[in-house]
Amino acid sequence: MDFPPHTLYIKPNYMPLPIPWHFIKRDATALIVELGFGRGEYLIRLAKTYKDALIVGFEVSMTSLLKASYRLETEGADNVRLLLFDGVLGLSEFFAQESIDAVYMNFPVPWPKKKHAKRRVIREDFWHILARVLKKGGFFELMTDVDWYADEAAENAEAVGVFHIYKEKNPKRRVQTKYEEKWLKEGRDIFLVRVVKEKEYKGTHQPLFIKGADYMPHACIRKQWGDLIRDIKDLENTERVEGRGKYGVREVFVRDREALLRCFTVDDGFFQSFYVWIRPSDKDGDDVFLMKLDPLSSPFRTKSLMKLLKYIKDRVGEDFVIRHNLG
Repeated sequence: MDFPPHTLYIKPNYMPLPIPWHFIKRDATALIVELGFGRGEYLIRLAKTYKDALIVGFEVSMTSLLKASYRLETEGADNVRLLLFDGVLGLSEFFAQESIDAVYMNFPVPWPKKKHAKRRVIREDFWHILARVLKKGGFFELMTDVDWYADEAAENAEAVGVFHIYKEKNPKRRVQTKYEEKWLKEGRDIFLVRVVKEKEYKGTHQPLFIKGADYMPHACIRKQWGDLIRDIKDLENTERVEGRGKYGVREVFVRDREALLRCFTVDDGFFQSFYVWIRPSDKDGDDVFLMKLDPLSSPFRTKSLMKLLKYIKDRVGEDFVIRHNLG
């Protein structure tokens, strides 16, 4: 199976942030999101029902993304875009405040054990994200076959203070999943929690991704190659911890007058692995080298990533840095 059609699949690490969704479908009358689209059946139904809307789907399974993308292409659903990314983090980082009309989540894993409670999507911080990105009058729909999960979702949503909450047993929605159609026909119970934003949300947001892919951090270093590469090799297998962040250099690969540094960052549990590229500058003459992110790995621009680049720059020596944009 080939990779999904490029017109459906979005790589957010190559996009400015928040993602300018209005440029993807300029005539869209609404922005609708599904968290965890699975095989894409519900996405297709949404796309057919709301033809003038832009439908955005999140999924963490590559297999599901591949299957959904080909179903969508077969159905000619050109108003859908897919992201292989955590849906909750995507809601928080990829959408502007009060930009979404509706969010759907169908039959998520309830994680019933107490020790797994932090894995539940419906934890309180999720509702603060929704309160920020939903338009006033926008809504979130949760469908589940677990009664206590529906009750916990409604309770956590109510604590935010900006939602009107509806709960319904065995509802008949305008758009249904095949799973809920089957269960309703079999007489089994399912539960809908519909949360409508009625008040302005006044909470603050500190983005995890502080800049988009249109920001290219770099530094130009004037130093003899032998001295520079000695400094760079000294960084191998080093790491630093600062607050809730962590960063470091795992390996250094050298060829001719170029070096690749295999690096990592962690920001509030969000892990990235990528490369920093050091090569001769094309326009500054001999013994001037450019340090930049390797474009093939293109990590998200987080606080720990910026600290890592400054760390490398400082280890090289501030006196040898002729210019940079690292703050």
